[in-house]
Amino acid sequence: MLPDTDSTAAVRDQATVVRLEHEWLDAQNSGDAATILRLLADDFERPVPGAGRFVNRSDIAAFYRSHPRPAPARTPSRFETLAVRVYGDVALARGVVAGTDSAGQTVRTLFVDVFARRKGRWLAISAQEYPVAAR
Repeated sequence: MLPDTDSTAAVRDQATVVRLEHEWLDAQNSGDAATILRLLADDFERPVPGAGRFVNRSDIAAFYRSHPRPAPARTPSRFETLAVRVYGDVALARGVVAGTDSAGQTVRTLFVDVFARRKGRWLAISAQEYPVAAR
């Protein structure tokens, strides 16, 4: 199915997913586990780079329960690029997030997030991240 880029509903859905992506990144920057978990579907899964396994929503919830909320980053991560395409009840969000590591170096991550509309609500069902080599 090709993206439905002409309909008013698709434009509204695209804007909704862009807003959710910003909420997700803001929550990651602040360690706001409740917001992150609100955005993830019950069957959410994502690969763990280098570990050869997947984590699910329950694993993510357990991580946040066992780790104290981090101090806000000196330089919060931000979107360098963000593009969303809507395919009916599925949306793909792709882009690059940039942040600063503990040594003050810029770190960039390429990502693809998959959302599904469930009972009228957009939820993340999958996410993948890939570190971008320093230039």
